[in-house]
Amino acid sequence: MPLFRRVLVKERTVMLLYTLLAQVVEGYVQEAGETTCWKSTFIEHSPWIENALFAGSPCPGSIRMWWIQTPPSFVETGDTFSAAWGVSINSSLEVTSMPSIMHANFHACFQSDGVCSPLYYGASTEASIFKSSQPPTAKNLTNITWGTAEFWGHGYQFDRGQWNGVAHIKFTTGGNTTHPEHLYDVTLGFPFVVDDVASYLGDPAEIFIIAIAGIVYLYLAFLIVVAVRERNSSMMRHSVFWLTMVHLVGAAVFVTTVFFWNLEMNGTRCKLAIGFVSVGFSLFFTPLLIKACEFFVCKEERIRIGNSSSQKSRMTGIERQKIAITVTCFVVVLGLDVLLIPIWFTIYPPTSQEHVWDDPYRDTCEMSFESEAMAVFVFTIKAALVAIATFMIWFSKRDGIAKHALERYRVSITGVAVSGLVAMIIQVAFSSDVLTFLIRSIGILAAAFFGTSWLYLAWQETRLLLKVQRRGNLIEESTAATPSVTITANSVTELAPDNSTKTFYALFTSPIIRGYLYNLMAKSLDQESIEFCNAVYEYKANVSVEGAKYVIDNYVDADAENCVNVSADMRERVQRKFGEITQKIAEAKSMDEKPPPEPVACEKDVKDEEKHLKASSSVSSPSSSIPPHIRKELKNLFERPFKEVRRLIYMNNWKPFREVDDEDGDDDDHD
Repeated sequence: MPLFRRVLVKERTVMLLYTLLAQVVEGYVQEAGETTCWKSTFIEHSPWIENALFAGSPCPGSIRMWWIQTPPSFVETGDTFSAAWGVSINSSLEVTSMPSIMHANFHACFQSDGVCSPLYYGASTEASIFKSSQPPTAKNLTNITWGTAEFWGHGYQFDRGQWNGVAHIKFTTGGNTTHPEHLYDVTLGFPFVVDDVASYLGDPAEIFIIAIAGIVYLYLAFLIVVAVRERNSSMMRHSVFWLTMVHLVGAAVFVTTVFFWNLEMNGTRCKLAIGFVSVGFSLFFTPLLIKACEFFVCKEERIRIGNSSSQKSRMTGIERQKIAITVTCFVVVLGLDVLLIPIWFTIYPPTSQEHVWDDPYRDTCEMSFESEAMAVFVFTIKAALVAIATFMIWFSKRDGIAKHALERYRVSITGVAVSGLVAMIIQVAFSSDVLTFLIRSIGILAAAFFGTSWLYLAWQETRLLLKVQRRGNLIEESTAATPSVTITANSVTELAPDNSTKTFYALFTSPIIRGYLYNLMAKSLDQESIEFCNAVYEYKANVSVEGAKYVIDNYVDADAENCVNVSADMRERVQRKFGEITQKIAEAKSMDEKPPPEPVACEKDVKDEEKHLKASSSVSSPSSSIPPHIRKELKNLFERPFKEVRRLIYMNNWKPFREVDDEDGDDDDHD
């Protein structure tokens, strides 16, 4: 066989064997930072190598390479980077190439290609996997045939992917410059990744959450202002001011978690997220846990008429219970944070991965097994506290105004529980970064919103009552409105002869309480009951035939627009009694009977009387012209329907009133 054909067959055989071997080699041959050499022997009349199968072994001690400036381990897509390396060749090797280092460059191969060799070109020499983005350079060694040299490269740029990067030099030894004996390819490896960067808080989902968080911050700031302004008002009756402020500030800290627990995570943000979500939640939820315990453990604060020592003792006991509950909850919840979080971050701190491939939202927060166990332990305790608070608040009972406070806290605690449960289910069930981030963040914001809603609801209810009060004042000032004389306490015994009626009257003289009752009745579509009671009180303050006729026409008559819920027999008795009274008045006038003199009314009473008469449909029978014995009958005309409607109010709304009324028993009319 001719020499040329023998050389060609040998070349193709070596190339095939090397190609097959290269497919099973994983990555480049050397570890990062190690120097690897390919020594090739020149064959006459052929550019191929003789020692290809023995390439990629550690370099002899006479050849050494090192990084002066290592490439970055992560490069954003489209960015360029620099690298610098040095080479040292001792005198035992005689370098014959000119310049001494005839080729120097930074190359890279995809890690998926399996090998990064300066001699491997794939299936053909035109499809090289040994890539570079800059032209090579050359330089002489310090002593030409031996010595050191440094190479600085800039502007390297590669496509998105995982790369094996190598600093590569070539030089020849032996023979002479024209006909060297050996060719050395020397490489120094370093892996790196080129990937897209999801900037911190730059994703549309993150921007959306930040916008919602801003709204929640404004809402919490508003509640803080409300709490400060109303700290001495009845609205804060069921809340301790400093505890409310801890609750609101804790909610703000808890909301801040969304700025750290997001799509772009690293070690620092991971620790901040854990700290804010743990401490913020403790400050935010502990006051709610305290209220749930108070409603569940403490007895109802029912203040009866009187000022007995037993009542004072009972109230003191309740206050001591509340203090004990507050101290215990804070010590348990915040104590766990103070104890566990420093241990967690000191011994088993969360760390940051260098890179998570194929994940544009790089949540690189990484925890060891012990760190994950600490996380599960801490958050399991907090979930258990939420479950306990939810159980206690739903199995607590209150009546009257305390019932409304209980309902407000039920809304808050249940909102926190549901928000946390939904976020936890989504977090565990789905792997989508954006979906879990959105649901988790919305869950945090929703928990803060609903958890503080009790204060907003209390403020809203107070505004409604004040609005009702102002509306009542305007009605009283309007002469075109129905008779509405302000009730005074100049004759409590006369207007309220029994204890039950005294209790009702004492509350009813407050416009706020009347508005509160009216609001309750409006919700139950029974506002005519409270309006009827109001009309009877006003009627008793200024007794007249016209006033009695107004009450009958508007509340007692079966066809009245605001007909109250009393029996048909009761309606008939009132109307029959009113007819008898008007007939007696008419007979008295016809006989020109003069009534006995009555005490002179004060100027205010005269003005109120004039105001009432102006609002009446007729002024033909002023109360001063009615004989005293007939006036008494007229005054007690609505006693029975009033008691029936009053009992209806007790039964439908306030259990304490009903109990007081039951203790007093049924009173007969004073006809």
